[in-house]
Amino acid sequence: MTPTLSHIINAANQPLRGLAACLLACLLTACGGDDKFTISGEIAGAPSMNLYMKYYGNSATLSAVTVANAGKFEFTGHSSKPTLVEIMDNEANTLGCLFMQNGDKASIVIDRRNPFLMKVTAGNEANTGFAAFANKHADALAGPDHAAANALIEDFINSNASSAAGAMLMAIAYDTRIDPTHADSLMRVVADRTGAGAMLDGYLSTMTEFAMTGGEAARIDTLRYRPREMDTTLYFTPKGKLPTLIAFTTERDARRDSIVPHFRRITKQGNARVLDFMLCRDTMTWRSAVRWDTATWQQAWAPGGIFARDVDRLAIPSLPYYIIADTAGRQIYRGSSLAAAIDSLD
Repeated sequence: MTPTLSHIINAANQPLRGLAACLLACLLTACGGDDKFTISGEIAGAPSMNLYMKYYGNSATLSAVTVANAGKFEFTGHSSKPTLVEIMDNEANTLGCLFMQNGDKASIVIDRRNPFLMKVTAGNEANTGFAAFANKHADALAGPDHAAANALIEDFINSNASSAAGAMLMAIAYDTRIDPTHADSLMRVVADRTGAGAMLDGYLSTMTEFAMTGGEAARIDTLRYRPREMDTTLYFTPKGKLPTLIAFTTERDARRDSIVPHFRRITKQGNARVLDFMLCRDTMTWRSAVRWDTATWQQAWAPGGIFARDVDRLAIPSLPYYIIADTAGRQIYRGSSLAAAIDSLD
C-alpha cells in the first residue's frame, strides 16, 4: 500500500491534534451562505458509520465528521480555492477523494475494499477523470509495486496534460519517496499545466501518513518543507555526516533571546545540522517572524502547521518541541527542552 492510503490515528496519544480537529469541525459547522461545495454519496453495502472529512481550505487544515445512514451521506465544505477532500473511515483509512471548491457539487459511490474503486456519477472533469483511471488500474495503484504505479501515473499525466486528475493522482497515489527530486519536478509541471497548484499545496498539508506506534517510534525518512528563500518544495533527509536538531516552533516563541543564539552556536561549532521548522498559519507570518535571524541554517515552513505532511506523523504533543535525529533517521531525543536536546548532542 502507498503511504497515503492507510492511516492510523492514536487519538489518545495526540491531544493537541484531537483538540485542533474538534475546533476546526466547529468552524465548519458555523460557516454558512452560498460559498460552499457539496458532496453527496453512498457506501457499497449500505453500512451506517461515521465518515471523516479532511481538506486544506481557506488557509487552514479542516476536519469534520459526517454520518452515513444506511450507506447514504452528505457533506458541505468551504474552500475558495480548489482543494482535495479526503474521505476516511473510523480507523482513518482513505475511502475516496474529490477535487472540490466553492460552487461544486459531486456524487460519489465508495467501495471500502479499495479507495480506487470509487465511482463518481456527478462532478467536475478532474473527479470523473480520476475515477475512470483509478477504476481501471485499482489493483496496481493499491498494490506493492510503487514504481509501476508511478509509471502508470506519469503516463496518464503525459497523455492528459491539462487534466487536474493528474494532480489528484500525484497527491493520492504517487510514491514520492522513490525519487523525491523527480517527484518535485513532476509536481511543478502538473501544477503549471493544470492550475492545480493550490490543491497540491493542500496535499502537502492533509495527505498524511500516521505512524502505527506513534511518533516516538517513527524513523524520520523525509520532511517536506518550503525554504525561506523561495516558493518551492524541498526534502530534508537525515542522511549525512552529522545529526540534526529539528526545532518545531511558532511565531509566539521568544526566538531572538532564547532560541536563535543556540541555533547560531550549533551551526558555528559544526557538530550538528539545524532544521528550524516554524509551524504558523501562513508564509507572511513566518517570514516576518524570522526576518531578523540572519540565519545560516535552514529555515522551513509547510502549509497546515502541525497538520503538515510528514510533521503530523511525528505526533508532536506541544510547541515548542525539539527532536534530535541521527544520520539513520532515528529519534535519539524528543522533548520540549532545547537545553536537553543540546545536551543529547554532546
